[in-house]
Amino acid sequence: VIAGSLEELVEKADGMKVRGSLNGNENFTLDLKGAEIVKIGWDFRDVVINYLTDPQVASLLLTIGIMGLIFGFLTPGFHLPETLGAILVVLALYGLSYIGINAAGVILISLAFIFIVVEAHTPTFGFWTAAAIISFIFGIVLIPAANSIYEMPTDWFVSFRVASIVAAVAIGAFFAYAIAAVIKAKRAKPKMGDEEFIGMEGVAITDVNPKGQVKVRGRIWEAEAAGAEEGAEEIREGDEIVVVSKERMVLKVKKA
Repeated sequence: VIAGSLEELVEKADGMKVRGSLNGNENFTLDLKGAEIVKIGWDFRDVVINYLTDPQVASLLLTIGIMGLIFGFLTPGFHLPETLGAILVVLALYGLSYIGINAAGVILISLAFIFIVVEAHTPTFGFWTAAAIISFIFGIVLIPAANSIYEMPTDWFVSFRVASIVAAVAIGAFFAYAIAAVIKAKRAKPKMGDEEFIGMEGVAITDVNPKGQVKVRGRIWEAEAAGAEEGAEEIREGDEIVVVSKERMVLKVKKA
């Protein structure tokens, strides 16, 4: 049927006999009179799949992915080429129809979990986590396949994808916070010897006026009130104290 518009197409197709199987009938007649034309726009998933299934894009992804894998295996320790290559090869194999959409999604999600495990055992400061998030999001976008949409409500799939992406972002934020804490700890100036006691808190087990005993880190120390010569606040038994300095085996403390 050749038509200049959708409306004309529906009008010409009305009453046509079609060969095929529908509700057990071998042939059936199209009844399109008064049919409503509903235009379904592309969502984000459709756009991604459209680009991935473009032969030129898929071939380019496959080429870059294979080159990344080769370069990564020849230069171990860098991690970026082989990780990116693995993700691109899976996407390319789907785009070239070597694997199905469900298989591609499952492989990408599996790669994401593998990357998370590797991140937990290697000091890469978030590289594997970033790769896992990218792989996980692509996997969630690809699955489930379009033919599954008739088995469950469309809203469920939308909610599932949104929740999964939010979970991936939350995991990424957690690892980012953990990595920032690790970097901060590594950059902190290490405290050695007497310096490590400065700022520690404890409790006075006797009056410190000006000398007495305090308990810090589970140990009892001889203590002296800091600034006793200037008339510092008197420390009574049971008061919480803070270590100001340490001289040999004597802690100089003040009231917290």
